[in-house]
Amino acid sequence: MPAPVLGPAFEDAAMPRHCASSKALVGDRPLIARLKAMHQKASRALILGQGSIAWTQCLEAIQYCNILKLTDEYGEQQARQLCCRLWILYICVLSSMTEVAEEDGKLQLKHRPKAMVDDLEPPRLPTTVRQVWDLIMDAFGGYAGNVDSEVLVPTVLLCLKLRDAKTARNIVEAWLATLSDDTMYLLQSHSSDGHIGGAERQRQQTMAQASYLRVCELYTLHILPQLGDLPSAYDFLSMTTAVPMSAKNEFTRRLDTLRTPAPAAKKKKKKTKHCLQKPKKPSRPRLSDKTQLHAESTISADGSSIGNLNACLNATN
Repeated sequence: MPAPVLGPAFEDAAMPRHCASSKALVGDRPLIARLKAMHQKASRALILGQGSIAWTQCLEAIQYCNILKLTDEYGEQQARQLCCRLWILYICVLSSMTEVAEEDGKLQLKHRPKAMVDDLEPPRLPTTVRQVWDLIMDAFGGYAGNVDSEVLVPTVLLCLKLRDAKTARNIVEAWLATLSDDTMYLLQSHSSDGHIGGAERQRQQTMAQASYLRVCELYTLHILPQLGDLPSAYDFLSMTTAVPMSAKNEFTRRLDTLRTPAPAAKKKKKKTKHCLQKPKKPSRPRLSDKTQLHAESTISADGSSIGNLNACLNATN
């Protein structure tokens, strides 16, 4: 099985090599042109808030997103580009239409106003992310390691949105355990060896390493901490050979912060509370009664103040 290209960039695909083949046609149009048209229509509907239209287009498109069948028609690179782009859009549309149900990990439709133009009930809406992941694995040959990280990451983020860290952990661990030997070679090769396979091989290596680090970051700093399993995060970082030492140190430092909150935060809070206390007024020397009355009379611009002052002085004498 060919290794997945981690982080593919979708480019304009060329015409299929077997245009006359019935498998390469949907209706009267080549399959690749039909899939691109459905992706464009679904993207536009998503931007306009027309969730049901976007969802219907995605459902129709993913019926043809089987990487093995598409590879026979268009080659592996174009097959992966098509599958990744359509599955990413599928997850984005699903995430925009759903919200957390009362039970963690379950999908339910967001409340929509009755006045919405696009008020159709979307068909075949999955109830869990696990169902979504099973569909994705089937489309990528039946095992997790063949799924591109570009598709894996939004799937995991959807799990975290739905407070389903357990499913996110199972997905990532299955993906890590089934990566191909060629992918692991790309991850563990030193940057100085990137020229061995030429510019294309070096590009694949850079993309693979960046994508792998993103998955490891989600796994160690988000998924496992949510499950309260920081020891497994430390163990993973100590055993993996595909994460550079600089990244390991950074992830470990952030794990230490999660495990032990910085005491400076408490100190700062205490200091802030002290600063909010009302400061005491400095004591002033007490003036004699006559001096005090004189000071008050000079503040007033009214002539009655001077009369009041004279009355007070006469009363004291």
